[in-house]
Amino acid sequence: MRESSVSVDHLTAHGIEICTRHGKAYELAEMLSFCVAIAQKGLQKRVISLFYDSNSCCCTFELCPSVEQYDDVADEIEKAALKTIGQFEWFGTIKHGLPMEFDPEEL
Repeated sequence: MRESSVSVDHLTAHGIEICTRHGKAYELAEMLSFCVAIAQKGLQKRVISLFYDSNSCCCTFELCPSVEQYDDVADEIEKAALKTIGQFEWFGTIKHGLPMEFDPEEL
């Protein structure tokens, strides 16, 4: 049985639903950082939800239907993800961003 590191596995930040499969604190922290970065760009309404699959260590995004792969909005969202999310799926491709500086679960 897997043990959660936080008691909250999903919440809403800046109107974006975020969820982690196994309640990993660092996954929530990455997603929260992403939500803050997106809100600073005024793009929070273009992202519906994030799901971090703890099994595959990969975050997926549900974007508004108006966001298309190579448009300016998608580029800005991807830039924010690359700065805040360790690994994520982006229009069918796995991308690697900057992981958190410190993950206490790795000690």
